[in-house]
Amino acid sequence: MGLRPVLSREERLRRVGILSANFTRNVAYYRATRRDGDRILPRQNFWINLEGNFIDVAVLEWCKLFADNQGWHFWRRVVTDVNAFELGLLVAAGRTQIELDRLIQQTRTYRDRFVAHLDNELVMHIPDFDPLLRTASYYFSHVVMNEMTECERLRGGLTDLDQYYQDCFDEAVQVFALVPQP
Repeated sequence: MGLRPVLSREERLRRVGILSANFTRNVAYYRATRRDGDRILPRQNFWINLEGNFIDVAVLEWCKLFADNQGWHFWRRVVTDVNAFELGLLVAAGRTQIELDRLIQQTRTYRDRFVAHLDNELVMHIPDFDPLLRTASYYFSHVVMNEMTECERLRGGLTDLDQYYQDCFDEAVQVFALVPQP
């Protein structure tokens, strides 16, 4: 086995963007499977599995950004002004530090007990995606506006995570409308 390559700062920032987009897309696709809280897809294994995968991938990606303290893309290892970022993160999440810590722990617990392992828990609690979306959007915007150089921003790519969510949601709604209902 060879040495692991060290990513440049630009590559690391771009990967934060990729993880944020992957999380956001999967939440949008999952939410497009619901109308007024009710499932719109057939109760067949394929569709049930698809919905579960949307949830699980979203949680995995979000945890890389906010719950894996030693991970390469964890926000404290990426942003340059940790204190200012953390204050903005709390505002974006609409949470106190204690509430945000609880949210992170609940999301990590879902990942650990239902995605990475299948522990002895009898009830699965899907995380509340609203504050998770707000934190991912904040992190993404912060990286684009404060961590990337002007040159890096001009290279193109996704710059508005909220619009990306809407585009993904709309796309999924169109696709799911084509699914025959039993």
